[in-house]
Amino acid sequence: MRALLLERWDQAAEALVPFFLEGADGDLEAARNAAAATLDGYRPSTGRELQLAAQIVAASLAALACLRSAVAGTDLAVSDLLSLQESALLLDRAARKATKAMEALRDGEVTDGTDWDDAAFVRAISKALVKQRLAEGKFGGTTRPRPKQKPKIRILASAPMTTAVLADIAGARGIPRH
Repeated sequence: MRALLLERWDQAAEALVPFFLEGADGDLEAARNAAAATLDGYRPSTGRELQLAAQIVAASLAALACLRSAVAGTDLAVSDLLSLQESALLLDRAARKATKAMEALRDGEVTDGTDWDDAAFVRAISKALVKQRLAEGKFGGTTRPRPKQKPKIRILASAPMTTAVLADIAGARGIPRH
């Protein structure tokens, strides 16, 4: 049983590597170690718990990638933004479903189905990976934050927009007065 769990551990960690690559600056070994450490945090004791932990991690990280791209993608069409947000919601729902299944296993509410389900694992990881790559593709392959924008004109709510007020604003921005 322990040897099988170790074999599945390697499979689960390897499947999560693409989700950690950006954070590891493309270093495969660092991404693999981060994936294994994240799985270790779930303390899985059966193959099914390990599978669910990997599914939770994959869906959660892919959801975050979708949200980052939706927030950082200033030139995206509204339909693309909505698609990214919808993907994030679906992935979050999948992560919560896997979390509930893991809790049910640990609480003894479910006694059958403690074995690794290879088909479900591949399906869940593939779905999350497709959504993450879609999110990265919408934002040019990276989800890094956009650079700071220039500050907007301050609003002078109490003063009417007279030529004197406009001249003060222009002077504060370094625009020569005429």
